[in-house]
Amino acid sequence: MNDRKEEIRRLLGLFRRGSLDEELLLDQLAEIQDNGDQSDDAVLGELSAEEPASKEILSEYNDSTTLLADRLDAWRAAERSGSLTLSAWADNTDDEELGGGLRGAAARAAAHAKLLECRLADLGADADAEVPAWMDKYNAALLDPVASDTDRLAAVVAEFPDVEDAVRPLREFAEALQADPLTSQLLLTVYEDQVTTLAWFHRAWQARKEQ
Repeated sequence: MNDRKEEIRRLLGLFRRGSLDEELLLDQLAEIQDNGDQSDDAVLGELSAEEPASKEILSEYNDSTTLLADRLDAWRAAERSGSLTLSAWADNTDDEELGGGLRGAAARAAAHAKLLECRLADLGADADAEVPAWMDKYNAALLDPVASDTDRLAAVVAEFPDVEDAVRPLREFAEALQADPLTSQLLLTVYEDQVTTLAWFHRAWQARKEQ
């Protein structure tokens, strides 16, 4: 009986850390019951009766999922806002080379927003976050009709002077999601695209700042 009790505790620990979803947890517990005897039923009853511990497990699981969803939704909102800003910039530039790069960057950001929205739906979360006021102000400044393309590129480079430093938080967050490999790899592809986009902005700025 002790072995089965430890197995149940192990499963609950995996569930608490997010490494085991609810459906699989229930399947595993049902299998333990089916293969056990009355004493095993008593083990399940004993653990079920540990109400504070059970509530703590569920609370931690729900809290971690909520925190993840909040972070994903914030990134979704930022990517969507960025894609709209870059698209508008591309539509209003006379520099065809710059416009092509901006359209590519806008498409990547739009794809990221859609991916994150789909992942939020997988998690049962709403996609309703809005970008903070400073980001709204920053994006509006990039579309200021008085600003030149060079001014706008300079503003982007000034905001993100070091490409790796700018995107490191996303990479580190993704790599830490060991219990959620799907979200981890999704975010790592977003990270790689963001490196590509910011590196392109730096190259575009370098090519035009002396003109």
